[in-house]
Amino acid sequence: MNLLAKTIYKEVAVYFVLLIAMLLIGNAVDLTFQLLLAVMALLAVFLFLQLMAVLSECLLSRQVFPLYLTPSSRALIKYISDNKGQIIQLKNNIAHTEEESRSTAAELMRSQKAFRDSLSALPDALIALDQNNRIEWWNDAASTLFGLANALDKNKRIEVVIDDERFRTYASKSPSNQSIEVPSPLTKDKIISIQIVQQGTDVRLLQARDETHLRQLEQVRRDFIANTSHELRTPLTVIHGYIETLMDNPPTEGSQTLPNALTAMYRQTSRIKGIVEDMLMLSRLEQDTPTTVETVDMVRLLETARDEAEILSGSQQHKLTLDIQTGFLLVGNQEQIRSLVANLVSNAIRYTPEGGEITLRWWIDDNGAYFTVSDTGIGIEPSQISRITERFYRVDVARSRETGGTGLGLAIVKHVLTRIGGELSISSKPGVGSTFTCLFPRLAVRRDTK
Repeated sequence: MNLLAKTIYKEVAVYFVLLIAMLLIGNAVDLTFQLLLAVMALLAVFLFLQLMAVLSECLLSRQVFPLYLTPSSRALIKYISDNKGQIIQLKNNIAHTEEESRSTAAELMRSQKAFRDSLSALPDALIALDQNNRIEWWNDAASTLFGLANALDKNKRIEVVIDDERFRTYASKSPSNQSIEVPSPLTKDKIISIQIVQQGTDVRLLQARDETHLRQLEQVRRDFIANTSHELRTPLTVIHGYIETLMDNPPTEGSQTLPNALTAMYRQTSRIKGIVEDMLMLSRLEQDTPTTVETVDMVRLLETARDEAEILSGSQQHKLTLDIQTGFLLVGNQEQIRSLVANLVSNAIRYTPEGGEITLRWWIDDNGAYFTVSDTGIGIEPSQISRITERFYRVDVARSRETGGTGLGLAIVKHVLTRIGGELSISSKPGVGSTFTCLFPRLAVRRDTK
């Protein structure tokens, strides 16, 4: 046997050994692996036929001596020699089929990679599980949501990753359309919605997403409805009471009952009107619809705000001071900026004792424009500062309602700044006073050319 024949013989032997080994471990392989097995089988047959062709050539060229062959071997070689053309044709056909199989396998692997890349880009977490709930694969979102990071996490039971009694019960059941919400395994402050669905016969797919934000929004909605109902119920109750009193006991001539009732009802209806107007303003701010953009003369606006603050202060005789840098305009919505200023100034009046000082400042530097309202009022506890921009949250509930506050002012301020790309910062000390600072971006500032 010549060197070529020996080489091919060794290749055939190696491929057959590899094929047998792969078949022994291939009981649970996927489609791609099965296709690769088929390619290996075709290659082995191809090499075997190539060996037969070489042996035939060797026989004809007398490189193999019939003297050393058994009768069965001679019969095989004679068959090969007699059917040489058919064998070569079969070899060529198998070579062609092998090439097509290789191309198909490569295309399938590319498609599989593209599919997995697409799954990795999805915002929802995806984890492939076997029938025993062991992890086989996960996408990038699952890595973030569940902390899956390395090869040690593969083949780990999903119940170990999501250590929750309700989830263990859910995971032990057959997949269904039902989902379950559990705390995040990384932080208990997050809520995760999970659903397990069946994919084929051997794979279960766990889908999960962070529902924390939605739950927070739902809580905000419930709180908003409850607070709004409470805020409106009080003045409506007062109005209803006065009307009922007047109906049961009509006022006589010269009586002060009617004027007093009308004054009280006017005050309460004004409060309702303020709440409704603030709610409408918040609704407009939360919508993504574009608003009219104008140049706002902050000097004139703050001078008007000071005059209105003096009227609101009345007998309390607050000392109001303006500190304004002239020559610059603010680009934004006139109505929204006016609402921002009015809410900050009215809050300062409302929470500053009689004779206190309130300062309005407007200035510009390289970072942008600043508007601040400083007071010598009751101040705010540090634990409350992070919450005072929430709807209907009040530092002093009794004082706010007594002075006509709606509890929506600072929420409006925050939303106005968010829309314009600005920021709100608050510094305060109980019993000393507070400073509210609005930073407007540099792009929102224009030089006054007049």
